[in-house]
Amino acid sequence: MTVLLPPDAPLPPPPPPQRRYLEARNFVILSRRASGSHLARNLGIGFNEAMTHLERMERAGIISHPDDQGRREVLARDPRSGPTIRDVG
Repeated sequence: MTVLLPPDAPLPPPPPPQRRYLEARNFVILSRRASGSHLARNLGIGFNEAMTHLERMERAGIISHPDDQGRREVLARDPRSGPTIRDVG
């Protein structure tokens, strides 16, 4: 089914590419740093794209909502680290 939009209707933004999001997600989990500038610098992407990835990770529960100073906590643990006491007990 094709939906035609009026010529002056704004187009919805395209979703971030899945491969780049997965790269960003893995980098955040392994580095334990959820910072837009840190992500942008290390992955060679723009700051806006980095923040889009971080917002998606927040919705997925991978990182926390920013605190009063704008810092985010990485909630997901590195799967390579093995089981924790909580996992075992």
